[in-house]
Amino acid sequence: MHVTSIWRYPVKTMIGATVPSAHLDPIGIRGDREWAIRDLTTGAIANTRTLGVLMQFAAAPAGDGVVVTLPDGRTVHSADADADAALSDAAGRSVSLVPRPPAEEVGFYDIEELDDLGAHGVQDVQVGGMSRMATGSNAVITPVDARERLLQ
Repeated sequence: MHVTSIWRYPVKTMIGATVPSAHLDPIGIRGDREWAIRDLTTGAIANTRTLGVLMQFAAAPAGDGVVVTLPDGRTVHSADADADAALSDAAGRSVSLVPRPPAEEVGFYDIEELDDLGAHGVQDVQVGGMSRMATGSNAVITPVDARERLLQ
């Protein structure tokens, strides 16, 4: 197996970005899924099944917080007074950006193996003019034989 890329998703269910390296701690990749979107109607943490539009939002770490790029290219910082209002408007539902709950309450990181050249559930998404991969996996791993076929 060969690690092709490492991904970090600062906000659960949003588009993340590759990182050149990652520190693993007991709950996964440091800085991964540090934030989530709470649906204020249901009280639940949103996911792709309950609020799929979040897959059109991109997140990046910013100091002690996070910057979210909305589908229209505008950005919102977690410290902005109107962050929840801007996110709610873009999501079409009343939501709040919240810090991650303690490790014992939720699962944090997945590894999905991609066979050959297939990208099960991985897609290239354009957000604010930037290409970002949309998937829930932290590592893209290709079998060695598939990688060798790519190099031929």
